[in-house]
Amino acid sequence: MRWYKGKRNYLRKINHFLNLIGINLKKIFFLKNIIKYFNHYLLFKKLGGKVKNFYPMLDDFDDIAGNIKNHFFHSDLLTSQRVFDKRPEKHLDIGSRIDGVVAQIASYRNLDVLDIRNVDIHPHKNINFVKRDLLQIKDLNDVDKYDSISSIGCLAHIGLGRYGDNIDPNGYKKAIKTISNLAKKNCNIYILTPVGKKGVEFNSHQVFDADQLIEEFKINSLNLQEFHLVNDVGDLMLNAKLIDSVDLNFGGGYFVFQKN
Repeated sequence: MRWYKGKRNYLRKINHFLNLIGINLKKIFFLKNIIKYFNHYLLFKKLGGKVKNFYPMLDDFDDIAGNIKNHFFHSDLLTSQRVFDKRPEKHLDIGSRIDGVVAQIASYRNLDVLDIRNVDIHPHKNINFVKRDLLQIKDLNDVDKYDSISSIGCLAHIGLGRYGDNIDPNGYKKAIKTISNLAKKNCNIYILTPVGKKGVEFNSHQVFDADQLIEEFKINSLNLQEFHLVNDVGDLMLNAKLIDSVDLNFGGGYFVFQKN
């Protein structure tokens, strides 16, 4: 996440385009550890160790125990904790990471998972996978609706074609309307989207203005209950002010809405 802060954001964009032709600036930077690598190898051999082949991992020498400075770690944990505490009758996840919040929730309860892409969760239990395009879902009967819905990181991609969906500049608005239609009264809805300097970074994602996004949810009878923010360096700010997100390049807005 540190690459999203200030002028480093431009380095992130340059690095992304270089990645398309197989050049990774971050990996090149870690070549500084090559001498340490060979010194460790020589010491390992000297102490009697046998090496089958070489597999250099140069970026772990200075790394921390785990990457928690990102949108998903914070949002997945907040969501799974809230679902556990609320104990909804029916929970639906839309397009979140299967190896993230979906797995966390499935560790203690069942849930429905909707995604436009395929996934094979066999032999694991508790995940009822539904392959559907969110924008193609019509109104459900009340008995089929949900009292808890999560969508961690999905909304910002809808309409950009990245995951096989149709190109639609208003896709996210239609998605919000559909989410509202899937929700029972008093349904709790957990949403993560990029927030900050508004704009589409095609075809990866779009960054939303937090105030405008909240208004779009409000139009669809979904009222804000909580707002938390992951800043450009990956730190979580609980109960943040909306204005704190305005100047971010790629903040993570974590919203909790409730259906009227």
